[in-house]
Amino acid sequence: MNEDQFKKKNGGFFRTLFRGINRLRLIIINVVFFFFFFSVLGVIGSVQPEKKAPAHITDDSALYINPSGIIVEQKEDNFTWLSSVLNKSTAIRLGDITKAIKNAAFDRRISALYMDFSGADGLSSGHLTELAAALEQFKAAGKKIIAYSVDYGIPSYFAASYADTIGIDPLGDVSFSGFASRPVFYKGMEEKFGMRWNVLQAGDYKGLAETYSRDSLSQNVRSNLKTMFDSLWNRYAADISKNRAVPVSVIKDFAEKNGAVIKKYGGNGAEAALKEGLVTDVAGEEDFSGKYVL
Repeated sequence: MNEDQFKKKNGGFFRTLFRGINRLRLIIINVVFFFFFFSVLGVIGSVQPEKKAPAHITDDSALYINPSGIIVEQKEDNFTWLSSVLNKSTAIRLGDITKAIKNAAFDRRISALYMDFSGADGLSSGHLTELAAALEQFKAAGKKIIAYSVDYGIPSYFAASYADTIGIDPLGDVSFSGFASRPVFYKGMEEKFGMRWNVLQAGDYKGLAETYSRDSLSQNVRSNLKTMFDSLWNRYAADISKNRAVPVSVIKDFAEKNGAVIKKYGGNGAEAALKEGLVTDVAGEEDFSGKYVL
């Protein structure tokens, strides 16, 4: 065997040896890796998520509606800017509330509805028709409605007026002074930014263009809006009167002469609402709910 053959033979031997060692190393690494990998999977698989026990509804229960957040038609509708303005991050669909009320109307285990809109924002006059239909359906089933709030505005009191019992916080009040519009006018703004726009006005009672051509409402548009809001206000007062069996004149006086009415009761808004027949009880939330629900 010559020298070249010896080197070639020895070189092939060592290459084979190192290849074998490398393969053994890879096998050991893979065995260790897959051992820990499947061990971790086993641990994860063995952890069972906590399961919430299904709610058990007993007979003679009450449906508790206490939304905390912004009430919207759809969760995408105006929620971004409303959440920023109102500093609330939860959106509650009006449809979810009305659906729960309608379902409860046919549930034999539920005998009452308890509503508290103290923590809700975004409830508007546009929601009243849908909410009223659900409450009327619940009442038609012969079930009682109980309402409570720290204070009441136009939408929340409208919902509460369907209740058999209405509670208010001792420091709260009922405030519904009618419907209004606060249009924004941009006349003069274009001059500050070095712009100029041309506005075409078509029709004496068309108010859209006035946003850019005026800095206040024209008499015609003001009259148009007043007619619309007067109609809404009269309908609102009539519905409240019917629900509470209180004369329309009392409702309108309480709203339009609120300061004078409250003054008769020593400046106590909650007491004024009680004496005028708008609420049935003045109490803190815990005392009220314990008295009428628990």
